[in-house]
Amino acid sequence: MKAHHQGLLGLALTLLVAPFFFRRRMRVFRRVFIAAPPETIFAYLQNLRNWPLWRQWNRRTASPHFSYSGPASGAGAAQTFETNSRRGTLRVVTSEPNDHLAYAIDFDEGGPRYEGILALRRVRRGTWVRWVLKWEGQPQPPLRYADLWRMARLGWQMAADLEALRRLSETALPASADGLPGEPNGP
Repeated sequence: MKAHHQGLLGLALTLLVAPFFFRRRMRVFRRVFIAAPPETIFAYLQNLRNWPLWRQWNRRTASPHFSYSGPASGAGAAQTFETNSRRGTLRVVTSEPNDHLAYAIDFDEGGPRYEGILALRRVRRGTWVRWVLKWEGQPQPPLRYADLWRMARLGWQMAADLEALRRLSETALPASADGLPGEPNGP
């Protein structure tokens, strides 16, 4: 019985001390290969009105409402989103056509500021899309376990979003001259 108590005490101490060694700057990374040129993919990224087409969050969240401000695409473009439980703004920080798009998300009720970048790299048969999302973790070590959960949840969401972007881009006609994607091929 005594060994059992020592084991529990050791586990409790480990759980209490471990968060002091967790990184404060949290980072999630995902990537996908898409059999489409960067121009086709970037059309879905550069115009925030296209994000609901491939972002899974938009499908899971009950009745999201979007409004837009700034330019239609590129640096300064903004999407304000509102659901029953949250409100925030996604703003494009930098945009280099067919290369990368960097953005920031701020929530009205506080919480971490997310900084993301979607980078495209042309290869022989398509494009690698790399998505990195960063935020400042919890200042109190015991609360850093919530950041670990957030990393897992966001990683799963990002993977699903990239898969949706892949399907959308691989079934789309090339982007038109105005930068918007063509209509999907077939049903």
